[in-house]
Amino acid sequence: MEIARYMTFMRKTMVVVALVALAACSTERLNLKLDDAVSKEKVSQIRKGATTKSQVESIFGEPIDRLILPDGESFFYKDFNLRTLHVEFDKNGVVKDYVYNY
Repeated sequence: MEIARYMTFMRKTMVVVALVALAACSTERLNLKLDDAVSKEKVSQIRKGATTKSQVESIFGEPIDRLILPDGESFFYKDFNLRTLHVEFDKNGVVKDYVYNY
């Protein structure tokens, strides 16, 4: 009886893993922009301690991913040229730090 329950659990687990893997492969989820969404010119507008979340979204648009942190939030951007921008905000929604890779 325990083996049957274990096998059912494993089947359900494998289905969930497969669905998550398929969702991760979705190109729509990547939300890559064809233009220079993460350009040096745009990144130069970010000021640590001054730029707000709404200003960052105004400059770069909706982030590919958001991460809620204990002391703030983090945005991640990537454009078609594979340039990336990671922006960390403090609990008041002001840029604490950012990393730009081009």
